[in-house]
Amino acid sequence: MLRKTLFEFCVDSIIEEMDRGWGRKSSKGSDTVDPEVSSNPLEHLPTAILEEVVRILRKKKLLEKYLRWIILPQLHTLDLSSGWVIKRSREEAEIKQMIEHLKCASVKCQMLKNLILAYSLPNGENLIGFLPTFKNLQALDVSHTSAGDNCMWAVGTHCKYLRSLDVRSCWEVTDFGIQGLCLDYIEKENDEDNQTAKAGDFERRDSCRPPRLSNSLQTLWLEGTQVTKKGIQEALQKLRSLKALEHKSTVKVLGEMHREDWANTEKRNKIPKYALTKISYCIKEKQISSDRIVKAVSQCNSITELDIAKTGDFSDFFTGRNEIDNGYRQFTFDGVMIPILNIIGNSLKDFSISLFDSFKLCTIIDCCPNLRKLKLRYCGYYSIDEIEKFSNVQERKTLGKLQELTLDSVQISPDDLFTLMSSSSLKSIELEKCKTFNDDILQQAYDLHMFPNLEYLKLTKCDSVTERGINLLLKERSQVKKIKIISRKGIAKEKLEVWQISLKNWELEYS
Repeated sequence: MLRKTLFEFCVDSIIEEMDRGWGRKSSKGSDTVDPEVSSNPLEHLPTAILEEVVRILRKKKLLEKYLRWIILPQLHTLDLSSGWVIKRSREEAEIKQMIEHLKCASVKCQMLKNLILAYSLPNGENLIGFLPTFKNLQALDVSHTSAGDNCMWAVGTHCKYLRSLDVRSCWEVTDFGIQGLCLDYIEKENDEDNQTAKAGDFERRDSCRPPRLSNSLQTLWLEGTQVTKKGIQEALQKLRSLKALEHKSTVKVLGEMHREDWANTEKRNKIPKYALTKISYCIKEKQISSDRIVKAVSQCNSITELDIAKTGDFSDFFTGRNEIDNGYRQFTFDGVMIPILNIIGNSLKDFSISLFDSFKLCTIIDCCPNLRKLKLRYCGYYSIDEIEKFSNVQERKTLGKLQELTLDSVQISPDDLFTLMSSSSLKSIELEKCKTFNDDILQQAYDLHMFPNLEYLKLTKCDSVTERGINLLLKERSQVKKIKIISRKGIAKEKLEVWQISLKNWELEYS
């Protein structure tokens, strides 16, 4: 058995004590949270221990029961999010209780950094009154709520340290809400009448200060809102610290913003650069040009995360019908990805592609030496000749810094798979429907480096791996903490029990 640290011992002792007595004490009182509650056994806990107690209570689905004890001045994260479905008979009571918790936090938690209200805010106006007290917020999540433009303006007014704002599926958020995040671009007080008239202008003006969130806001989620390309352009131009702008039109706007300047060599060199570090792009049906994505990445010098996918029917992938029916022929790995990787590959740490008919691992390795995460989904529909040619490469390099590998329904040669498994830095491996993965490849990789850093393994319908392969990861020096197996083949109950004992206090899931 692994010994507990003093930190773990403290947290476990607190949870045990709460299970023994506090639940009975709290159940006798009112469900309404009183901001003036004193005599709280948790009030002197350090923030780190309190946050870990919260994490464990949430994992045990006990957080709601003890939430009135948790809302304390030293709390940095408050999660009042709800599940997908709330029974109508309980909805009014739950909403009232959530508002009471929020009210209590507004009084006690002046230093709150993270506030999560996803799925739990039926009226966005409820939040606006509390935002002025949360001046130190760094992350706000109001996704899947009725939050609208008024909420965006309140955020722009009061939350000047905000780094992350999530308003996904908030249908009331529009381009006017984006203006609220860029408040200080409204002209100065000396011309108040003109100020109102010009508030919606998207051009920069010398008489305007940078917006309050210009130097802080780094991540903005806008999917499922009414924000248009006009609003996206304003966000890109004025919120200059944005590292991730999640919206289906982000790449399109980037590729078209400076269209005239691209045609002029002198002006092209003066096109401004953007701070975006994450680019997600979906190649749509019958799209005929890849210039847009290439121009977009050319304007972002610091991209570390790239996710490129094609739309289409996954069920048709291995038949090759996507390539013909949806007009993707020009969007090949060679035609699209290689030019992009030549531009930003060296800075990439997280790379994901989906539904590409082929991929070249050697190119990925050569262009992306600093890659930490690699995810390939529904890729590898190439001919036997290409497989043989690609398999004859001698003395292959490896991704020496790779920590997380995910392969989902990928046709990959044994040599390529072994090359990926040869990275001794791997901490997480997730494979789904990978027919190539078997005991022999696992044995070869284990003989090479013994997976010194591997902590998590998930295998879904990888039925070529047997008990022999799994046993390699259960040896005494193994760092594996969790193994999850979803298989169509049955494994004897006795063997599962042996594995569970081998994992000691680690986790094994099998289905």
